[in-house]
Amino acid sequence: MAVPAGEVQAPIDTWFRRRDEITESGTSEREVDPVLHKRVRQMFEKGSDEFFHDGVSSEFSRSLLRFLRENGSEGFRAIADYALATHTNPDVVSEALRWIADFEDPSTLPQRWGLLEQSLKSRSSKIRDGAILGFSAIDNPKARRLLQQAQEVEKIGELRVLINQVLAQLERDR
Repeated sequence: MAVPAGEVQAPIDTWFRRRDEITESGTSEREVDPVLHKRVRQMFEKGSDEFFHDGVSSEFSRSLLRFLRENGSEGFRAIADYALATHTNPDVVSEALRWIADFEDPSTLPQRWGLLEQSLKSRSSKIRDGAILGFSAIDNPKARRLLQQAQEVEKIGELRVLINQVLAQLERDR
């Protein structure tokens, strides 16, 4: 996809592309460590029993951030693989996106960005909400184009309003 003149393409990490989105060139994803994937599944399933409050840490968010600190990019890969699966609990994925976006590690920005970008296209409005708020937390004006594209196809009025708020925030940051 071509980037309009004057815009810098946002970092996108191909680790987060779904298997059916891999190019025909034979490129394949790196496999997710099965032990990490199992830990992520257990963490997300346990998180399904929690009730989340905006901006308030939970046992799930603390364990998620601890997992990321301990496992770095391999941990992100396992989380993304699990979060992008169709059988996940949208409330837990949305909560994860909000906390992952705010993870203080510049080297993981491409991975976080890629997961948020894919999540903007989710069938679940809750997951899209988490992705929008994730881009708000990252607070990078390069997200404007992605959010504008998401806004054009968003059917839920509340999410269009939220996207407008994040776009206004990003505009103020220029």
